[in-house]
Amino acid sequence: MYKAYINRSGFHKLNLLKNAAKFIIYTFDLLNIAGEITLKFFKPLLMLLLMVILAGFAAGCAAASINPHAPLITSLAAEHTTLYPLGNTTITCSASSPDGAALKYRWVCNDGTIIQDPAGNGSTIKYEAPRTYGDFHIMATVDDGLGNSVNKTVTVTVIVRDSSTCCR
Repeated sequence: MYKAYINRSGFHKLNLLKNAAKFIIYTFDLLNIAGEITLKFFKPLLMLLLMVILAGFAAGCAAASINPHAPLITSLAAEHTTLYPLGNTTITCSASSPDGAALKYRWVCNDGTIIQDPAGNGSTIKYEAPRTYGDFHIMATVDDGLGNSVNKTVTVTVIVRDSSTCCR
């Protein structure tokens, strides 16, 4: 039996078993609608041709899922990527909209504090590190108000302060 599993990223899996009926099982997920198509063939060459066509279709669907109208984040940068506990840094997100729409920025972090500038457009924040050590991730989400959004993450590392430079 021939079984071909194809998803949006293209040809995924092919099983060949002798002396069995020949099937193609095509699994798809377009616009979050999943499905499966089973086709039975008695000619291996015809089946191979259909597999190539379905793989091309799946690859085309993957390419079509990229939204050309989504905002584009050109950079997300922290002024300082290494901080001491309770230290702070400025983080700036540069983005644009291919549609010329006004952009809105949302920020989240896994620990620490985000301080937004009330006078700004939200593209720049101040991040205050937590009291603990480790890597902390700050994510900016840019939304164009037209149903399109994109996000990017920057990592800040909080390290132990050298005791030789501290108070005695």
